[in-house]
Amino acid sequence: MRLFHQLIGALCILLWGLQFIVADAAMAHISPILLVALRFIPVAIIAILFVPRPAVKWRWILLYGTLMGSLEFGFLFAAMRTGLPTGLSSLIMQVSAPFTVILGVLLLRQRPSRQVLIGLVLCLIGLGGASVQRAEATSLLPVLLCILAGLAWAFGNITAAHIRSDRPFALAMWMSIAVPIPMLIAAVVLDGPAVTAAGLASFVGPEALTMWLALGFLSLLSSAIATGIWTMLMSTYPASQVAPLATLVPVVGMVAGHVVAGEELTAATIVAGCVMVAGLLLVTMRPRPFPWPSALPWPRAFGRLSRFGRLGRARRTRVSTAPIPVVADSL
Repeated sequence: MRLFHQLIGALCILLWGLQFIVADAAMAHISPILLVALRFIPVAIIAILFVPRPAVKWRWILLYGTLMGSLEFGFLFAAMRTGLPTGLSSLIMQVSAPFTVILGVLLLRQRPSRQVLIGLVLCLIGLGGASVQRAEATSLLPVLLCILAGLAWAFGNITAAHIRSDRPFALAMWMSIAVPIPMLIAAVVLDGPAVTAAGLASFVGPEALTMWLALGFLSLLSSAIATGIWTMLMSTYPASQVAPLATLVPVVGMVAGHVVAGEELTAATIVAGCVMVAGLLLVTMRPRPFPWPSALPWPRAFGRLSRFGRLGRARRTRVSTAPIPVVADSL
């Protein structure tokens, strides 16, 4: 990978990791549901004005947007609002990768390799360790909400795999159209008109600068620019080179939470995070086939009359099973 692409890839991971801190700061003045609605309004406007619509039926765009926008970020922001630290949120959200593998087996009849299964087990062990650590501290409800967010992300991955769009960036932008109106209605119904109005008023009050900067970061930097960078990298290089970069998102999120928000990083949380990141690497990295030599002396000697020669040629052409691809989101 070229140095420039490595740098913008690191920028993408940095933006996705820092968005947890930014969203947490915004939710000090606004409800999670309203924040989800407002986050996707600028992205939807950009999509309508500048991005041609992908050749995908509207029902799939709306379903994809509901899963990847409304449900994923609705559950995530609710988990953070109810007390889940930003760093731990960024870690638990990566449970979408093993969920995607499981759903791929159940719904798409995909066959994961042994490497992917080992990675899946490590992810679940790391998630269990982080959940137990959190349960000992306070309530387990925020963890469950974050797991539901990861599950929504996984269903979105399966939907994208079913759609098979040849323009993933356009699909990621246009799915934003499905989010604002339903989430605005949900904010009025669930939060109440007074709370929703107070949240909107925060954009013209004393905290207006903070709110506009947060909304700009979440909408333009984290969603539009970072997603564009990721899509470009995925279309330029093999997925096995790009996908492992996503495992650095929880690392950035946990470090940022500790440095900026003063969140405590216990030894148990760090160990659980390392185990989960190791599992994610196994899930996302393509296994390399064994480098059988291009020619062996004994097949030449015995030729096609030797069954060992036929066996040697068969073994040299064997290719390992690739892992189930995981669609990257704006996390």
